[in-house]
Amino acid sequence: MEPIKGKQYVAMFRLLSEKETADAKRPALLTENTVNISVSADATQTKDGVIRTTSEPEIELEITSVLAEDDAIINKIKNATLNGETIEAWSINLDKKGTGENSGKYAATYYQGKGTELEFSAPADGNVEVSFTLGVNGKGVDGFATVSQELLDEALYVFADTLKTGE
Repeated sequence: MEPIKGKQYVAMFRLLSEKETADAKRPALLTENTVNISVSADATQTKDGVIRTTSEPEIELEITSVLAEDDAIINKIKNATLNGETIEAWSINLDKKGTGENSGKYAATYYQGKGTELEFSAPADGNVEVSFTLGVNGKGVDGFATVSQELLDEALYVFADTLKTGE
């Protein structure tokens, strides 16, 4: 059994209103992405012991990134959070390639939700960091997502030759 490297899990976002016109993007310089699933449980004491009744799960997708200048997806996330717009998100495992009809895609969970928290932190001795929380509607759906070669090159750090790439 091999551990999954954190770098192999990426998060991508898109405004639902741009579904027809724009591809999902990954925030630049992403340092962490987290999926939190929480369920409330009420305990009832019976003569046979405690039984638990659980609520529906609440899911939050959180990211942290070093803020890059002109990071377009962060700006879109900020505006969507301020305006209550629905955001699409994918949590993608680049270690798990699809097969058959999903060949060329990667295992992912798709979410829709609203931005519930956005924080910009600017310490005197470091880089500006942005943290974002997406409050998910429902439970998300597992499937396979297309990932651009550009993102794969960034995430997987592919070999580059010594010759110039432009003509």
